[in-house]
Amino acid sequence: MGTTVLLIALTILLSNFSNAAKPPDIPHFKFLKIKAPDECKIFFHALWRGTQQGATFEEIEYFKEAVRLVQLDCSNLEIEELPQCIGSLVNLRILKLKRNRLQSLPKEIGNLKFLGHLNLSYNQLEELPCEVGRLENLIGLNVKNNKLETVPEEIGGLRLMALLNLANNNISHLPLSLGLLTNLRRVKLKGNPFGSKAQLQNLMKLLKR
Repeated sequence: MGTTVLLIALTILLSNFSNAAKPPDIPHFKFLKIKAPDECKIFFHALWRGTQQGATFEEIEYFKEAVRLVQLDCSNLEIEELPQCIGSLVNLRILKLKRNRLQSLPKEIGNLKFLGHLNLSYNQLEELPCEVGRLENLIGLNVKNNKLETVPEEIGGLRLMALLNLANNNISHLPLSLGLLTNLRRVKLKGNPFGSKAQLQNLMKLLKR
């Protein structure tokens, strides 16, 4: 009788283990679009687990595959906080995080040295970390429809920047370092409470050079 009960319990345990939530598969072409909030949580947890001491072989292998991603789309997933492990995805070229609930970004975002396009539109960001200035290959930055009040001076280090969308925020002034962005071709600033019309006109002259 005792053996039978033990076998039943073991069967249930193995069944639960096999049905445990698994992270999304990493496509061979290294573009990953996460479609559900729970799937997003599982993905980032698996990414974090792969960096921890005592990680299993499977967790380490999944981490290795995830690090090879070149495009990650986590839009429309109600994300409130971006985990620090995002900085592990060092091969990303495109990162889409639009239409979430982000209020801040971890400084580890600056680890994404190859990132070319970053979409953070329609969130609740109140500031950008100075580490964005380390994204030396960034070409396009979209932060429209957030709650930004300032833009970090370090943005002047993004010398390849061609497209910058700051529309519909709470920005009253912009850093003069924007004048260093010699490749900047398109800037969107509407919907911000700039201090004066003269200030905005001077800024536009600076950007147009």
